Amino acid sequence: MSFREDQKIPGFVYILKNLDPTWANRIKVGLSVDPHERGKQLFTTGVPFPYWTYHAWAVTNMAIAEAIAHNVLIDHRIANNREHFDIIPMHRREEILGAFREPEDFEIDSCLGSLVELIDIEYQCSNLFHYSVDTHQLRDYSIQRKKTAQNPDNPDAYGPLF
Repeated sequence: MSFREDQKIPGFVYILKNLDPTWANRIKVGLSVDPHERGKQLFTTGVPFPYWTYHAWAVTNMAIAEAIAHNVLIDHRIANNREHFDIIPMHRREEILGAFREPEDFEIDSCLGSLVELIDIEYQCSNLFHYSVDTHQLRDYSIQRKKTAQNPDNPDAYGPLF
């Protein structure tokens, strides 16, 4: 597996959810030096509702961490060329929900919590240094990072993550 050099740096792997109620069962999992800003950028791509950060990990190597997360979610991936995943995949709904139907919000939340735990376990097993980030602090981090950064693409602009 090859990674872009600019992604082999400390940063974040995030799980974004969209406020569109028809996307309640869908997440985007990606990497960024600024997940809060990334969510705002995605809202400019033609989606009808904004994204918000459900969970984020600070990681020592974004590229490897993202690959691990995507591997955990491989059965949930919507398309191979996209970073979007169904929390409860269509092909497993009957098995998970007991019937082939749309999942309820509490079922989606429960399954998403389990997926976060599985990704965290894989990070631990891979010896990737990481920690979960308070998503409310990401906004403050983003604002401060922009204020203090000479180069806004520098992940250490607001101070090192590790």
